[in-house]
Amino acid sequence: MTYFIHKTKSGTAPQSGYERISVYRNPETSEIWVLWRTDNTDIRSAIEGDVYIVGEDDATINAIYPDLLLQKRSRIRAVGATKLTNIAGEYMPEERETWAEQKDQATRWLAGDASGCEMLVAFAAGRGIPTDALAQGIVDNNALFQVASGQIMGAMYALLDQVNAAPDLNTALNVEWS
Repeated sequence: MTYFIHKTKSGTAPQSGYERISVYRNPETSEIWVLWRTDNTDIRSAIEGDVYIVGEDDATINAIYPDLLLQKRSRIRAVGATKLTNIAGEYMPEERETWAEQKDQATRWLAGDASGCEMLVAFAAGRGIPTDALAQGIVDNNALFQVASGQIMGAMYALLDQVNAAPDLNTALNVEWS
């Protein structure tokens, strides 16, 4: 695997077989510098413009780009965050902020303790449904959400563990969500 830097006008791959690892845009000149990796051994003939071979070993790449693994972990976390947001569906953040309190009040209500359940009672009255039914629905939905969240978090941390345990940079950078 060869890593190289290429000054370009876009971050698109010059041809198949090239994987973009990192992009830097100079804010003053608008130049785009891309760190690529490839198995192609004849890089200079395949790419026009300024090409700088960085190296082929992890130590060289890590010395020049020490934040590559940090960026990789950040990308994995970003996908995980999107997946967590997606399971919340159409619910807006302001409504989600009440979920913990809804669950607490619903759990108390179902245990026979109506003290401090004013939001739950008002919520049920506003919807015109029995408080018992609303409380059970909240507890059931919370359990489903917790399982789905746990599955996403488990998958995300398994990927992060793979990156951290990878024997080399190439293996670490190939860890992806499926």
